[in-house]
Amino acid sequence: MSYIAIFLGGILSFFSPCILPVLPLYIGYLSGNDLENKKTIVINTIFFTTGISFAFIFLALGFSTLGQLAYEYKDIFTKISGILTVALGLFQLGIIKNNLLAKERRFDFNVKSMNPFIAFIFGFTFSFAWTPCIGPALSGVLFAISSIESKTRGIFLMGIYTLGFIIPFLITGFFSSYFLKLFKKNMKIVKYTPKIMGVLLIILGVLIYTGKLDFILSFIS
Repeated sequence: MSYIAIFLGGILSFFSPCILPVLPLYIGYLSGNDLENKKTIVINTIFFTTGISFAFIFLALGFSTLGQLAYEYKDIFTKISGILTVALGLFQLGIIKNNLLAKERRFDFNVKSMNPFIAFIFGFTFSFAWTPCIGPALSGVLFAISSIESKTRGIFLMGIYTLGFIIPFLITGFFSSYFLKLFKKNMKIVKYTPKIMGVLLIILGVLIYTGKLDFILSFIS
């Protein structure tokens, strides 16, 4: 259940009010302002998602290390992580209000020409842009990782979230014209994603708080 929740969390992070509406802008960047050049879009999208993956794994390593440093206080640390994750879920549901989380942050990205290296840097820096959509979901996964004893399990957990997040990007890159039109026609779906995300975060928070998450992940090592 935790794997499914985290994978869906990654997918829902993509279909969020902060990302989906500006997806044509990102694809425009990655295409080098030439939407007919499919090869360029595909290659740059692959490097873009690789940059995202590196950033997420980097964060996972940091939070996993933090959790191990606080191993002596693991029970307290786990309880706090679980409570914070549930709180993030309640925020997504609109039950808790927080101006800091609701304040959107984006990087201004201006580049005259696009290539795979720049696409990688673009993806890496994009990952640190804190928005009210991806922030709570990513934070929930990081709290989960910090409560897990094994770094391997933590990286595996982040890998599941990252996979869910980048697969829609890759599909959009490969079939940019079709999917951009599809997203534009169905943009109303983004109003449902925070609510679904909130429920998944609450489930994840309960698993963290009760110690069930580490138990479930123990089966992969």
